[in-house]
Amino acid sequence: MTEDVAADIWYNIGQAMVDVGDLYSASRAYRIALSHDPDHSESLVNLGILQHREGKTEEARSLFSSAISKNPTMFEGNFNLALVCLHQGKYHECRKLVEKALIAFPDHEHCKKILNTIKVLYESI
Repeated sequence: MTEDVAADIWYNIGQAMVDVGDLYSASRAYRIALSHDPDHSESLVNLGILQHREGKTEEARSLFSSAISKNPTMFEGNFNLALVCLHQGKYHECRKLVEKALIAFPDHEHCKKILNTIKVLYESI
């Protein structure tokens, strides 16, 4: 078995653990996936989501940024980092990330709503 296949298997185990609500095991599975393939952007994103849920915002930012550096056109990395930026009040960075996410998924309603929200904020300044 190659390292990238092992990473995919552990990623899928992580997904299954999320589905049954075992977030600790999901986090562990994503970390194991990354030990097999440090460039596994899907595992980086999902681990970032779990870190963000635990209030570890800077760790989540770092994981999302790593995922984007490995896969710049990936919707999930750009979208999730945009959400973190929105909550941190980093609206300019958020807008750029949402625009990148919309290139990958042009009809994503939540991205469109975020852009409209940011537009209103800029207009009120």
